[in-house]
Order: sequence, then structure tokens, then C-alpha cells
Amino acid sequence: MRLFFVFTLLLASACSDKGRVDDTQDDPQDADGDGILAADDCDDRDPAVGGEEVIYDGVDNDCDPSTLDDDLDGDGVVFAADCDDGDPSVWLPSEEHAGALSSGFNDFCAGYCERRLGGDLDLNRATPEDVASLSCLVSVGGDVLLNNNNALTSLAGLDGLAVVEGDVTINNNALTSLAGLEGLSAVGGQLMLERNRALESLAGLSGLSTVGGRFVLTSNGALESLSGLGGLSSVGESVTVDGNGALLSLAGLEGLIDVGEQLIIANNPALTSLAGLEGVSSVGGGLWIDNNDALTSLAGAESLSTSAGGLFVYDNDALTSLVGLERLTSVSGGLYVFNSVSLTSLSGLDGLTSVEWSLSIFENDALTSLSGLEALSTLDGDLEIRDNNNLCEDEVDALAAQLTLFSGLLYNVNNTGTCPS
Repeated sequence: MRLFFVFTLLLASACSDKGRVDDTQDDPQDADGDGILAADDCDDRDPAVGGEEVIYDGVDNDCDPSTLDDDLDGDGVVFAADCDDGDPSVWLPSEEHAGALSSGFNDFCAGYCERRLGGDLDLNRATPEDVASLSCLVSVGGDVLLNNNNALTSLAGLDGLAVVEGDVTINNNALTSLAGLEGLSAVGGQLMLERNRALESLAGLSGLSTVGGRFVLTSNGALESLSGLGGLSSVGESVTVDGNGALLSLAGLEGLIDVGEQLIIANNPALTSLAGLEGVSSVGGGLWIDNNDALTSLAGAESLSTSAGGLFVYDNDALTSLVGLERLTSVSGGLYVFNSVSLTSLSGLDGLTSVEWSLSIFENDALTSLSGLEALSTLDGDLEIRDNNNLCEDEVDALAAQLTLFSGLLYNVNNTGTCPS
């Protein structure tokens, strides 16, 4: 009886073990341990292979040689050597074209993601289609020239242009905007925007931060605003805003801090103030404000503390005072205020303590007082106050008397206003 019981237990155990083996054989297998079941693994012997293709890993993950692993755009150039492996039209590494470019624009970018131009970019005869083909252009070592090409209505295509080492000259009656130049951040030479009669906006210059030479904006008759120049912070030489008949404001120049030479605001008949120049604290070559017929105020120049090269304010028919210049403390190169027919006082110069060279105030028919010059103590030059028909000559003598350092001559001539008795 005992032997029969033991035999029964052994038989039951053997049946149980046989059942476990069969269960294991029925389970899905992952022989290479890559986490992909054999049924889904195209090669269950290699843990690096199986599942979907992983691009650029150098392995045929899906066991299908027709699935691209490297040269995804199929242009015959592998990823490591292709400037853009997602675009079969470009594959060449960046390089510089040594010469100038004035024709054959369509060939310049063929095969290139980026290309530099060592010489000038001459767009004087270019069409909009020519410019549109220059999407690879990132820098110009010479000048960019666009003069009198009325067939060119758009600069779209130059979006990648970031640096021009020479000058940029645009004189073109067909352009209404500079859209297409948004990528331009630096001009090493001059930026000349002259006689663009249809130009309404500078919004395309939103990326511009520095101009190494002069910045000249003249005779752009449709331009009402400088909006779009907000990124411009430094101009190495002069800034000239002259003869823009519709210009209402200098708003857009708020980021401008450094002007290496002259700042000239002239012959803008619709301009009413200097708002937009709030960031300018010093001018290296003089401040010229003249012939702006609607200018009633110098508000906007409140940050200006020094003007090396002089201060010239004249022929602004609506200007009644110099309010806006309160922070100006010193002027070298002379201070000249003349032929401003509505100017009644010099209020606004209240912070001025010294003038190097001459102080000249003449032919201001409405000027009745020199109030505003009470802080002036040093004049290293002549004091010339003349031909102010409503100014009492005694005020001129009083100004001369208040100076603690006066090295020049006094000219108090034809100031024929009535003096208090």
C-alpha cells in the first residue's frame, strides 16, 4: 500500500513537470533580449536589430535595406557631408564666392545651404526673381548696391543676409518696404537710404543693431515713421535724417545710444518733436536741428548731456523754446541758435554750465529773454548776441557779467528790444 502511494506521487509530479515545459514552449520568446518579441523582431539573434528604423545610427534596424538610414533626402550625399539631409536640392558645404555678383543670380545658391560673397552684391539690374534665388546668401564682403532699379519691387530672398562688411546703398523708387532684410544685423560701412519715393516702412531693418559708418536717411517722401529701427543701438559716424517730407516722428530710434559723429535732423517739414531720441546721451560730432518747420519742441532729447562738435538750432519756424535739453551740461564746438522766428526764450538750457568755442544767438525776432542760461559759468570763446529785435541789450551784458570764466570777445549788437526802466 505504501509503495503504491509513493508511485502515485511520483507519477503526479512527472505529469506536473511535463506540463510546465509545454507551457514555456508556448510563451513568446525574445532570444536576443532586446525587448522585442520574436514575432515582431526581424532578427531575434541580434539585439541591435528589430523594430522600426532609427535614422543616422548606421544600423539596418528593420532588416530592410530599402529603408533610408542616413541619406534621407536621397540625393546621394550622406548626412555627415550634407548641409541639409532633408532637402535634395542642397548638399554643398558653406564657402565664399570671392568676386562680385551682378548677374547669374540663379546659379549662386545652386546646391548650397549657405554661401558668402566676398565682393559687391550689385542689384542695379536684378529682378524680384533674381533676389528670391539668393536665399543661401549670409554675408557680403563688399557693398550692396541698389540704384534706380524700378523693376525691383521686393527684397524677399535676402532673409538670410546677416552681415554686410561694406556699404548698403538703396536708392529705388519702386520699393515700398525693406521686407526681406530682417536678418541683417550689422553694416560695417555706410547705410544710405536716399530718394526712395515710394518707401513707406523700415520694418525690414528690425534686426539691425550696428552701422559702422554713416547712417543717412534722406528724401524718402512717403516715409512717416522710423518704426523698424528699434534694434539699432550704435552708429560709428553720423546719423542724418534729412528731407523726408512726410516724417512725423523719430519714434523707432529709441534703442540708439551711441552716435560717433554728427546727429543731423533737418528739413523734415512734418516733424513735431524729437521723440525717439531718448536713448542718446552724447553726440561725438555735434547736434544739428534745422529747417524743421513744424517742430514745436525738442522733447525726446532729454538724455543728451554732452555734445562734442557743437549744438546748432536754426530755421525752425515753430520752435518756441529749447525745452528737452535740460540735461545738457556742456557743449564743445560752439552753441548756435539763430533765425528761429517763434523762439521767445532759451528755456531748456537750464543745466548748461560750459561752452567751448563761441556762444552765438542771433536773428531770433521773437526772443525777449535769455532765461535758461542762468547756470552758464564758463565760455571759452566769444559771446555773440546780435540782431534780436525784441531782446534788451542789458540782458546780454548781464549774461556776460555772470560768467566766471570768459576768454573771448563780447558782441552785443542790434538787440533793440525795450529794456525795463
